[in-house]
Amino acid sequence: MSRKPCLRMGVAVVVVVLCGRAPGRAQEASVEVWTESSLRKVFRDEGRPALASAALALTAVRNEYESGQVVARAGSQPLRGLEGSVADLRSESGEVLPSAAVELYWVRYVEVRVPSQNRVTQPGWWPDPLVPVAAVPRVDVSVRQNQPLWVAVHVPATCVAGRYRGPLSLRDQRGPLATVPLEVHVSRVLLPQRPTLRATAALYYPAVRDWLNAHCRTEGESYAEGSDEWAQVQRRYYEFLLRYRLCGYELPVPVESAAADAYLTDPRVHSFRLPWRLDEPDYFRPLVDRLRRLGVLGKAFYYQADEPVPAQHEDIRELGRKLHKYAAGLPQLVTHRPIEPLFGAVDIWCPDLGDANSVGHLDFAELAARQRQGESVWWYTCCVPTYPYPTWLVDDAAVCPRVFCWMMALHDIQGFVYSMVHGWGEDPFAHVTSFATTNGDGLLIYPGEVFGSSDPFPSLRLMLLRDGIEDYELLRILTREQARVARALGSRLPGDDPSKSLCSTLIRGLTDFERDPERLTTARALLVGELAAIGDRPLMVATARAVGVRHGAQRVQVEGVADKLAWVRIEDAPVATSRDSAFRQVVELPTGSTTIAATIRNRGRTKTVHLPIRPLPAEPKPPVPRDIPRSEAAPTLDGQLTETAWDSALVVPLEHQQNGLSPASLTTQVRLLWLDESLYFAFEAELFPPEKYPDRDNLRMNWVALRLDPGATHDRYYFLVFTAKGNVHREVRTRNGRQQSDVPTCQSEVRVTGNRFVVEGALSLRELFAGDLPGRLLGMNLLRRSRDELDAFTVPPDDVTQFAPMRLH
Repeated sequence: MSRKPCLRMGVAVVVVVLCGRAPGRAQEASVEVWTESSLRKVFRDEGRPALASAALALTAVRNEYESGQVVARAGSQPLRGLEGSVADLRSESGEVLPSAAVELYWVRYVEVRVPSQNRVTQPGWWPDPLVPVAAVPRVDVSVRQNQPLWVAVHVPATCVAGRYRGPLSLRDQRGPLATVPLEVHVSRVLLPQRPTLRATAALYYPAVRDWLNAHCRTEGESYAEGSDEWAQVQRRYYEFLLRYRLCGYELPVPVESAAADAYLTDPRVHSFRLPWRLDEPDYFRPLVDRLRRLGVLGKAFYYQADEPVPAQHEDIRELGRKLHKYAAGLPQLVTHRPIEPLFGAVDIWCPDLGDANSVGHLDFAELAARQRQGESVWWYTCCVPTYPYPTWLVDDAAVCPRVFCWMMALHDIQGFVYSMVHGWGEDPFAHVTSFATTNGDGLLIYPGEVFGSSDPFPSLRLMLLRDGIEDYELLRILTREQARVARALGSRLPGDDPSKSLCSTLIRGLTDFERDPERLTTARALLVGELAAIGDRPLMVATARAVGVRHGAQRVQVEGVADKLAWVRIEDAPVATSRDSAFRQVVELPTGSTTIAATIRNRGRTKTVHLPIRPLPAEPKPPVPRDIPRSEAAPTLDGQLTETAWDSALVVPLEHQQNGLSPASLTTQVRLLWLDESLYFAFEAELFPPEKYPDRDNLRMNWVALRLDPGATHDRYYFLVFTAKGNVHREVRTRNGRQQSDVPTCQSEVRVTGNRFVVEGALSLRELFAGDLPGRLLGMNLLRRSRDELDAFTVPPDDVTQFAPMRLH
C-alpha cells in the first residue's frame, strides 16, 4: 500500500517534577533520567526538578489502566536513537504481568500560538500527541531538552493481586542509558467491563476519510466509501475509542444491519445515536422494534437539537411527540439545562459545564429534580468554559480531564457528549488551534497513518480522560458496595454518600477544586484502599464530615455501623456502639486534616480504614455593592468624554484577563453614572499599535460589552456588545436560553481617535425597573475583547451569580 510522505518524528520535548537518577549512563553529568506522575505535564525546556524519583510506582485495580512517565533529558550533547523497552513484571509469588500489558508512547509537543485563556496565557509548546514506541521505535532528543516516555499499564481482569516489579530500559546509539524500576501494585478490586458512565464523542467517518485521503494517501489509493478497506478503518477507529471507554456517536456499521449485532450486544458499547430519520416511520419503527427485541434500546438516544434557542422549542416538542409515537422508550437528548417549555419532550438534559447558553451557572438542585422525574442528566465541555473551570484543552493542567470526572460523580452526572475527536488541521502534530481561539477542542486522537500506523494515536488528554472515567466507575462501586455492607449489617448507609465525601475533599465548586496532583493522587489511593478493604471482616461502614472549629482545632463527626460485639476506635479513642452496632463520635483534629483513622476489632481480627473528611461548605461572603453616582446633568453621547458630568462617575478599570490571573495587555476604563431614567456608561479602550498586526484591520475583533442583571436576581441578564467599528449586538439570556427580543432601549456613539476607541451610551432604566430607582441593584460584568484576549471585571465572565453588585446611589 503506497502512502504520501508524511511527518517525521521530530525532536522530543518536555518537563516534569520529581527526580532522581537511575542506574546506567544517566549517572553521567550530562544525561538525566527521572520519573513523573501522569498528572503533571512535562515541558521540554524545563530543567530537572529538585525532587524526583528514579522508580515508577503505579497502583491499579484489575481491568484498569494506570499511567506514569519516564523522562530523559539530554545534556550538552543530543541523544541519538533513544529507545525504550520493558520486560515482564513479576510478583513475589511468581505471577507474571506480561510486557505486552505495558504500552509505551513517546510524548510529542504541539505549538500553542494563541493561548486558550486558561491559567497560562503565554504562547509555547505543550505535550499532547502520544506516538507508540511500536510505531516509532527511536527518537532523537536535542541538547538540554526533555523527552518523556508515557507508560500505560493495563491490568488484565484475571490478574492476581500483588506487587509486580520489572525493569524499564532506556538506551541510545551509544548503548544502555538507564534502567528504571517499574512497580505495579495490583489491587484485588475488579473494574467491570460494562460501564455506568455514558461517555460519548462524535466520530465522523466521512471527515476522517477525507483527511486521510488528502494527507496520507496517494492518488489512486484513496479510501473509497463502501469499500472493504474503508470499512476496516471505520471499525479500527471505533474500537480504538472503546479501549478508552468512549463510544462514538454512530456505530462503524449501519445500525439496522446484522453486522451491528456484535456491537449492540458488546458490554463495552453503552451508547449510540440513532440516525436523523424520524420522518421515515417505515425505517424508524422497525429499527426501534429490533433494538427492543435485542434488549439494547436503553443504549440508544436521539440527539438532533443542539444548543437550541427559544425559537426552536416548538421543533423540539414536535420531535418529542414523534418519538413517543414511533419509538416509545427512545430518549431524546438536548444540549440545554432543564427548562419548563421542554418538559415532557426531553429525556436527557445535557447542559455545558458553564451553562454558556443560559445564565452561566448550573443549578444542581434543578438537575436532581429532573432525575427524580425519571430523566437523565449529562453534560459537556467544549471551547467554553475555560479557566477557572476544568477543561480538556491542550494548554490546561493535566489534572483537569480527570477531576472533570470526579465532578460528574459528585453531582450525579450520568454521561457526556463531545463535539468531535478528530478535529485535525493541516498538520495536527504541530498545531492544534481549534474553535474560538482555543487549542485542542474537538481533538482527542491523532492520525496514526502519518507514521504508517493503521490505528489512530491517543492524546495525553485522552489517557487522562480514561483514567477519570475509570475513577468515576470506582466511585460508583464504592457507594454500591458500602450500601450492600450496611444492609448486611442490618442498617442503612450512615451519613453522607462515601463517594461524595471523597469527591468533596477535592471539589468545592466547578471553579474551585484542588489542582495539586498530589491531592488527587491521595484521594485516588483512599478510594482504591477503601474498596479493597470493604468486604473484609470485621465489617464496618462509616463516614466522616467536618462540623466546625473549636479552639483552633477541626471538629469531625464520624458515624457508622459495625459488626455486632465489635470494638471500635476513632483515632485511638474508644467509641461506644448502640444495640444495633451503630456509633457516632465527634473528635478534634488539627486544622487542615483530610482523613481520619477508624479501627474495628472483632473475633481476633482488626481492620483500620482512613476515612475522607467531607469539609464544611464554604460560607459565601456577599460582596459590598459599589455605588453608581447620580449625575446633575446628562452627558452628550458623542464619543469624546469631554462633559464634566463624567468627572463624578464611578470609574472601573478592567485590569485582568478572563482567567482573573493574568494582567490585561491594554488599558480599558469604564465610567458609570445615572440620571432620571437612564444609566450612562462610557468605555475608553486602548488599541494595539497598527504594527502589531500589519496585515489586518486594527479595529477587527475589538469590542466592549455590558452584562446587566437587573435586581441581581441571577435569573437573567442583558448582553450588549459595542464594536470599535460601530456595530451593536443586543440579547437577553435567561434560563430558557438566549434571544434578541425584549432588550431595553439603548443609545450609543463610538469614536476612534489615535490608539484608542471610546463608546458612550445610555440605557433605559425604566425598562428594567418599575417604581423608585434610587437604591436599586444591578448585577454587572464589564468585558473588553482585543483580538485574541478577553478582559473581564468578574470571573467567570458568563456566570451571572458572580456579577459585581452595583447600586444606583
